[in-house]
Amino acid sequence: MNYIEALHILGLSEGASEQEIKSSYRELAQIMHPDRFNHNEKLAQKASEQFKLITQAKEFLLHNKQAAQNYQQQASSNPHVDSKLSQLQIRYNAAETARLTLISYEDAEADRLKTYGLLTISGLLITFAGRRFPLFAALASSMFIIGLIGIIRASMQRRELKEQIQALEDEKKKIMQELTQEKA
Repeated sequence: MNYIEALHILGLSEGASEQEIKSSYRELAQIMHPDRFNHNEKLAQKASEQFKLITQAKEFLLHNKQAAQNYQQQASSNPHVDSKLSQLQIRYNAAETARLTLISYEDAEADRLKTYGLLTISGLLITFAGRRFPLFAALASSMFIIGLIGIIRASMQRRELKEQIQALEDEKKKIMQELTQEKA
């Protein structure tokens, strides 16, 4: 990992302060923390990978001040480096990466919602069909309740993910406007 990659991962610009690094890390950690996805092993694994990456980026930036100084010296000696545009591009790329990750999480939640829907319907049908057999009816009732709880939970998680995706889309639009203004 180098200085630019670490900045890109955290969505920061050159010369970011220690406070900005920590703040950006906290924001991304809240979005990507694996514990938020403990209900789905695949999502938790992806989130864990992303979480490790943002943690490594934070550690690199906080503990490798020399890398930042070297990059800034190179950039100041190279007149072709347009720092404002590169900063905006880094922010845009970070927002897009986070957005795409959240979209994949939202897709997984949609699949979970379908699974719980099937479980609920199956439980309901078996409950009515198995009224003569109390054990089947009791098991089917449990399926119905578990499915219903799963539907509610998955729906809430999808709503939260959609809100986060929308916030990232708004951020991308804002950055794109800034990029357009800078290029003009």
